[in-house]
Amino acid sequence: MRFSKQRVFRLLDILDTNAFEPVHTFIIPNGYWEKFIEESDSIDKEFLNEIENSAGSKVTISSTGIIAFWGNSTKILLIPPFPIMKAHRKNFIYTASIRESLEQQYLIGVILIRLGKYAVGIFQGDKILDSKSGSRYVKGRHKAGGTSQQRFARIRTKQIQELFNKVCSIATEKMNPFKKQMDYIFMGGEKHTILNFSKTCPFIQSMGNKIANRIISTREPSLRELLSVPSKLWDSEVKLFQWPDSIPDP
Repeated sequence: MRFSKQRVFRLLDILDTNAFEPVHTFIIPNGYWEKFIEESDSIDKEFLNEIENSAGSKVTISSTGIIAFWGNSTKILLIPPFPIMKAHRKNFIYTASIRESLEQQYLIGVILIRLGKYAVGIFQGDKILDSKSGSRYVKGRHKAGGTSQQRFARIRTKQIQELFNKVCSIATEKMNPFKKQMDYIFMGGEKHTILNFSKTCPFIQSMGNKIANRIISTREPSLRELLSVPSKLWDSEVKLFQWPDSIPDP
């Protein structure tokens, strides 16, 4: 299930203030799972194998890493919204580094694009620093066949490329002054549209691993939709595989 930032903090508060049975904390960056297991003692290895059996491929394919609070009667897996930079293992509940990560004021670029409309913005934490939204006409899909369809397809392809060029130009103009400081760039819209846009925009290609893998769900790019993005970006995926009956649910 998806937890908002506020609900994750509530979960961490409950973990910190209630009398849980012994619980281990595992904080594992992306790509570090196998090495983390190799460096573990027999007790940790047993828990880590149990986590992998419970969560499946999530523990190895999560681009942001995983956080697990794991014991005999408490089993929680959290996939954070932003990448974990440092591994931790504790034989007790440890929430300090997660709290620190969730309190960061990342500088984030956002590009929302669906054929015909776009919105581009820059955020520092939840605060919007700059933005621009608009539209550019793109014909809908043609259902007829023959030469008419071919001509229509050529026109539509040209209009799509013109939209991509415009959005790329705006993104470059707005984000280039922040390029060195930018932590991440997120994009939202239909996956194939985003992939095609990314291939044609030199600025996006130049940002390398600052382009986030996660695609933001968006109905229709607009300033209003753009302003709703920060709350979506900070959502975490949380799995409560086992939770003590004596403690209130988070």
